[in-house]
Amino acid sequence: MQSFAAGHWDIVVADIDGGSQRRLTQSEADDREPVWSADGTTVLFTSDRSGNDDIWSLDVASGKATQLTTD
Repeated sequence: MQSFAAGHWDIVVADIDGGSQRRLTQSEADDREPVWSADGTTVLFTSDRSGNDDIWSLDVASGKATQLTTD
């Protein structure tokens, strides 16, 4: 899910009841519209961290985000 708790949009995971939230992204950019990969290891999302809205991939285990599109 996405959360605006830090004053910008971040991707977070939470227990089914909404408790125990953990931020997966922590940039000053707006990270939105998360979609999980079928195997649950990656989250695709949109972000304006490069100056434009682009698609990014996040490896959940390592926390590494990779930009997939440009503009």
